[in-house]
Amino acid sequence: MGRLALPEAQRPQRYVRKEGNLAYSSGNTVTQLIGQTAYLTSLDVISLQTVTTTTTAPTGGFGTTAGGAFAPLQNVQVKVNGGRAPYSLPGFHADVFFRVYDRDYQSDLTTNPNTGNVTNSWVNHLHLPLTVDGSSERGAFYTGDTALNVTFALTCNPISGVFQTVNAATIGGSWDLWSEKFEAAQPDQSDAAHGGWLEKISYYNQIELFGTFALSNGTTNITMETDQDFVRVVLIFYTGTGGSSMGQSFAPADGLYTTITLKINDVASIFDTVSEARLRFEQDFTYQQKLPAGSAVLDFMRMDSPPTRRDVLPTDPNIAKRVTLQIASTSSSNNVDVITHTVTDDPFAQKWVQLAARQAKR
Repeated sequence: MGRLALPEAQRPQRYVRKEGNLAYSSGNTVTQLIGQTAYLTSLDVISLQTVTTTTTAPTGGFGTTAGGAFAPLQNVQVKVNGGRAPYSLPGFHADVFFRVYDRDYQSDLTTNPNTGNVTNSWVNHLHLPLTVDGSSERGAFYTGDTALNVTFALTCNPISGVFQTVNAATIGGSWDLWSEKFEAAQPDQSDAAHGGWLEKISYYNQIELFGTFALSNGTTNITMETDQDFVRVVLIFYTGTGGSSMGQSFAPADGLYTTITLKINDVASIFDTVSEARLRFEQDFTYQQKLPAGSAVLDFMRMDSPPTRRDVLPTDPNIAKRVTLQIASTSSSNNVDVITHTVTDDPFAQKWVQLAARQAKR
């Protein structure tokens, strides 16, 4: 009496393990294979990264701004079987995204000191969620499947892409990679009474930089993909070079657009000419914090978790022939990065669904 734990057969045990360490490599991509055990739900990138300066510290560029702690992480990516990437974002964007994904997270450990003639320790930790939301495991990968190879890849920005004037500074150090996993029965043997892991792995949760677009003086039309459920769209407005070519000129800023519209089939407006002021106000009470400059979020899952079907935007191609994002701006000198968070059927779960169906017929 009074025991909190479920019986062993019904209890998925959460555990955290270090997958490896990735040393900074200027302009290169370094990788780490994720261990083939249990169910993978998220990864943590823990900073041991440094910037060593001479008598004169580096100046200018993205690396000297508040968000510039993430400048050395040009792109962070999770790849499955060498092809599909369920997670792929520049470091700065990954930090903004997780503040939206988890409204309680404010990135308050982040720091990028820039003192001359010393080795400065930068803190640019990142949490990479692989599930649809933070209170369920929907979207997990069964990494106990030896045919499923999950790899983490980190592309390191060279120091010339971080600072405007380097002054002989160097970037060094590394990042530890940690995983969160759950130990449970394999998917075809795990029904609802035993954790329902077959259902958990049936969702393919994808968080990616959908594209980088130059804004026009007028209306910029961006055609979005269909045949998926949209959880949210996150926009980063900026001047300079961003996207997958993140450079020292990247400068996120407010005031670079006037309104945003999201249309289905050129008729129904899900978001109808919403002003920047209205979006920023919604973000303030939805995420309980002021998001970094240049952030704009079209969130279809603002409700408290767990999410329901009413909280997402489905785009069945038989109904939604066209989904268009329209951004009104008064300048052609600015850019926007579009981040999409979507969910589809997971192709990597198909064999387990088929195996469970065959067993059910016996």
